[in-house]
Amino acid sequence: MFCPQCKSEYRKGFTRCKDCDIDLVAALPPGDNAELPLGESNSQRRFLAWFLPMAGFYLLTFLLMAIPGLARNEVVLFLLFVLVSSAVLGVYWMLYQVIRFERKMVPLVIFAFVPFGFVWYYLERFRKREGKARVPLALR
Repeated sequence: MFCPQCKSEYRKGFTRCKDCDIDLVAALPPGDNAELPLGESNSQRRFLAWFLPMAGFYLLTFLLMAIPGLARNEVVLFLLFVLVSSAVLGVYWMLYQVIRFERKMVPLVIFAFVPFGFVWYYLERFRKREGKARVPLALR
């Protein structure tokens, strides 16, 4: 079962898309296959796009705690500053997007505070929005 709007795939037994709130179809039209995920390699790339910055942030933080002398290295501090700044800005951006565009906000608001969770949101939710879904809920 597929959602004709966001192209998400659902297991049998589901009848409505939880994100778009529209009925699912058994198969997507042939022209829509380009929109579907390209398989395992695409999902792995999406996972790595989220996981690598988060792993770098935690590794750098752990190294600073384990080796206090690294705190005097300007390159290490600059990398930590960039990672922390991007994570904080990403949280604000994701919170704005969730509050303005999503119907079920609570799980996504909680997920916004996972470091670099906004990368997942951008890849999995934001890029798939089209037409009506890009209009804020208050204006629909």
